[in-house]
Amino acid sequence: MILLNNCKGSDINAHGSDYSMKFSEHYAPNKNRIKVGSSAVIVRFIEDGLYEKKVIKITELGRATEDGVLLVTVFGDVHSSEVMTKAELTKDKFTAKFFDKNGRFKQRSVI
Repeated sequence: MILLNNCKGSDINAHGSDYSMKFSEHYAPNKNRIKVGSSAVIVRFIEDGLYEKKVIKITELGRATEDGVLLVTVFGDVHSSEVMTKAELTKDKFTAKFFDKNGRFKQRSVI
């Protein structure tokens, strides 16, 4: 299971994708894990204490340029999507990994 962190809370990703990330910083070190057919959990910060959790099966990886930065776009079939509290997320074995030991939402794109 791949964990993708939308820590900035953006609900708009490059080219309408489910998720987009900078190629060099975030995708390149994880390219062997992020591939078509893989399952991914995307957690997006909404507002204080609320997050959106989306589970997808990756169907397509693409590339885009935004403000001169090369991005990898992730498209997928949505298995589930729900709004959850921080308390709910920290009880789940996958989504608990989105928070550090002090309960802060991590700032990494791929966990």
